[in-house]
Amino acid sequence: MMTPFDDKTREEIRARIDLVDLVGQYVRLRRAGQNHKGLCPFHKEKTPSFHVHAQRQFYRCFGCGASGDVFSFLMEYEGLSFPEALRTLAERAGVELRTTGRQGPTRNAKDRLRAIHAAAAALYSQFLFQEPDGEVGRRYLLHRGLSLEQAQELGLGLAPERWDFLKKALESQGFEPAELEQSGLIKRASGSESHRYDRFRNRLLFPITDPFGAILGFGGRALGDDPAKYINSPESPIYHKGRQLFGLHLAKEAIRETGFLLLVEGYFDQVLPYCHGIRNVAASLGTSLTQGHARLIRRYTDRVVLCFDRDEAGQKSQQRAAEIMIGEGFDVRIATLDRHKDPADYVVAEGKKALEARIAAAPEALLFYGNQALSEMGPPTPRNRARAVAKMLPLIQKIPDPVERSSSVAFVAEHLAAETRHVQELLERKEPTGRPRRLPDQPPPSSPMGELEKRLLRAIVLQPELLVEYLEQRDPAELRHPQSQELMGVLSSLYSDEHPPRIPEILERLGSEALKSQVSQWVFEAESLQYNLVAEFRGCLHLMNLQGIEQELETLRRQIQKAYQIGNLQELRELQKRFLFLLQEQQEERMEMAD
Repeated sequence: MMTPFDDKTREEIRARIDLVDLVGQYVRLRRAGQNHKGLCPFHKEKTPSFHVHAQRQFYRCFGCGASGDVFSFLMEYEGLSFPEALRTLAERAGVELRTTGRQGPTRNAKDRLRAIHAAAAALYSQFLFQEPDGEVGRRYLLHRGLSLEQAQELGLGLAPERWDFLKKALESQGFEPAELEQSGLIKRASGSESHRYDRFRNRLLFPITDPFGAILGFGGRALGDDPAKYINSPESPIYHKGRQLFGLHLAKEAIRETGFLLLVEGYFDQVLPYCHGIRNVAASLGTSLTQGHARLIRRYTDRVVLCFDRDEAGQKSQQRAAEIMIGEGFDVRIATLDRHKDPADYVVAEGKKALEARIAAAPEALLFYGNQALSEMGPPTPRNRARAVAKMLPLIQKIPDPVERSSSVAFVAEHLAAETRHVQELLERKEPTGRPRRLPDQPPPSSPMGELEKRLLRAIVLQPELLVEYLEQRDPAELRHPQSQELMGVLSSLYSDEHPPRIPEILERLGSEALKSQVSQWVFEAESLQYNLVAEFRGCLHLMNLQGIEQELETLRRQIQKAYQIGNLQELRELQKRFLFLLQEQQEERMEMAD
């Protein structure tokens, strides 16, 4: 398998990690002669057919056929790429990763950023629980119904009301000002080259982690009169808000045990139900749910119960989340709260069993929003009935399975006493809203590969280690052209070998003669290239981000015009707010491209 790490490193990890011990952390094993067996973690069964061979260090399920070593087990169970599994096991084994490609400096920089966040978390925690000035944070936690022991176990901390508390402490530990600024925990003063200060001040801090507990950023709750009640770490080389969920590292085992995820909005909405014993809960960091979140969740389950705040903003966010999750093929249900604003208040006031009952009674999203449309319809006039149907169309549009979508059309028609054929006609005429789940329909095979995809793939073919970075950041399904998809599939499959993809192997596996010719041309032209392939590759990633933003901006322009024409001021404000946010994202992408 091609990775930026040498063969000796991989073999050293294999020698130090005992497969029986690793599997035993996820599966209840019992000895069977010289081997061990248990219920297979990769398919449902009642009689154990999953065997682990202790001497040869491999596993095999005689029910579903799953087999492999320490790397493949972690990859399949945790949904990891090989580099992710390698790094995780290296940390467990105490093995230093020795790079063989060009990823070393980047990886080292990311390791430094993780070390900065780990050190910051320790400082914030110490201040909250040990310093006299931490009393304000301790009182607030108790006020919210959280014990200090629980808060300490969860790694909560407190940033004091000082401008340089963290900055001075981390610099004294040997961290450089530039890397502290890159972490996002320290900000540079406007108009100054040297003056820097702490981002978080007088705030209760929640550590944001990856699925394995490595701290990537923080969410901060104001304890004073700051109008910004919550602020989060900015995105950084290690933290991408659209690909992380708060509390997932704590919830993942319970998600597998229960078969579903309870998805909430805020930090306390995750923390308080978790501390009351509802363990399969994670939060969306107060940001809109993305396809990146959906892909992350799919590692653990395909069932989600949404339970967002009861206010108007929370309910709109919940419906957008439902549309995204349904569009990604999830079984989505909606839990409702009666007398309380959010899951945090509800579980403190009513208790664990009451919230569990709400979760258990959660209806499917289509039924929930169908009932909502019916209750809001008013008198069953033809116009009101048409409006109710129109409210349901965005949800039905997102359903990827044609059979389920057709059944949903029939369900909505029956629920709202409309003709099925009329609902189907409206669905076919209605223009898609929001950013599409996938880029537009694929072009016919005879059309040429798009210039952007061509530049991206050329960089990866000529510098294969870039494939790791691409797969970590993008979904190959976004590639539009069939030839692009074919080439990426070949590159990805060769990535599983013990060496980088070699051109003869790539050409051998490609089926398209035109594509073979194109790849050969890239190789022969490589010496004449006058630009940096890494810069070219990353520029392509920025352009892909810009394309997605520009598509959504164009859709929002049409929606804003429509809302203005019909006089829907509330919807107009929400659309304009989203439009301005995307303009800012667009500007940031352009600035990063210019750097």
